[in-house]
Amino acid sequence: MFGSREEFEYVECGTCGTVQIAEIPADLGKYYPANRYFSLAHGISASNGPVHRLIEEVQFRAIVPPSLGHRGAWYRLLSSLDVTEPGVDAVGRTGARRDARFLEVGCGNGRLLRMLARLGFAHLQGIDPYLPADVWDAGVSLRKCDVGDLDRSAFFDVIVLYHSLEHVPDPIGTLRSVADHLARDGVAVVAMPIVNAAFRLYGDHWYQLDPPRHLHLFSVKGFEIALARSGMRLAESYFNSTAAQFRISEAYARGMALAEIPSARFSFGRARLPELVTRREARFRARAHALNASREGDQAVFYIRRGAEPSSAG
Repeated sequence: MFGSREEFEYVECGTCGTVQIAEIPADLGKYYPANRYFSLAHGISASNGPVHRLIEEVQFRAIVPPSLGHRGAWYRLLSSLDVTEPGVDAVGRTGARRDARFLEVGCGNGRLLRMLARLGFAHLQGIDPYLPADVWDAGVSLRKCDVGDLDRSAFFDVIVLYHSLEHVPDPIGTLRSVADHLARDGVAVVAMPIVNAAFRLYGDHWYQLDPPRHLHLFSVKGFEIALARSGMRLAESYFNSTAAQFRISEAYARGMALAEIPSARFSFGRARLPELVTRREARFRARAHALNASREGDQAVFYIRRGAEPSSAG
């Protein structure tokens, strides 16, 4: 991501295909610089300038509410161009009420929770061990802690792990803690990279390896094993990989870091507006959508519940 060229060894499970770092660095915190790492660098608005605020407001109204509803012609157009708000999209598919109790594990700067607050959700809490301090802002509570530090009496209707499970040293233990704090009829939403076609194609140039921050990258089979060991069950899932798996991975193969790619700098792989209409980006999007349809995309969203009932995916 930042171009340090520091090397880290990863190992691949011969049984399930899950990939994990061989040795977790002693000081992981230094790889999450608060002024550079995208999920900690700024909140929903990165600028106080009136022009930037106006642009962000227009973008919010055009993209975020349709992503929550995930229906209609405008949403279908946004989805075809990969410009929906994927975290809001994932939450919207739960059908959660506005008074549902939300917890985001690994919330970063709270961007997703702040968007949900603007959409009318009332009970929003986030936790992240890499936060500089506790924050209370605009109806959103952000705490510098981990899920295992929560009071045992705290239960939530929706627990979101949006691209955070791959960052924790003990993912099965984290899933068990999530189960402990999930309401009886609650749902946990886990969005994360998946070892799939892009990894087989690019190997150590696959950008979602993101060493050393991504400690465990599950295959679907590996995640199902982890769920069984944590007392959770898979209710449903969908794949939502994007053109970034090709665009950024190919840049990595050319020796470029994410911070050195103008179109992807600190944007989690999103293309800029001019790139959306290029033939190259269109080809990448078409390949990504085809992989998603065949459940071979390099990221997915899983909806999991307590208990051990038979799982289904769709």
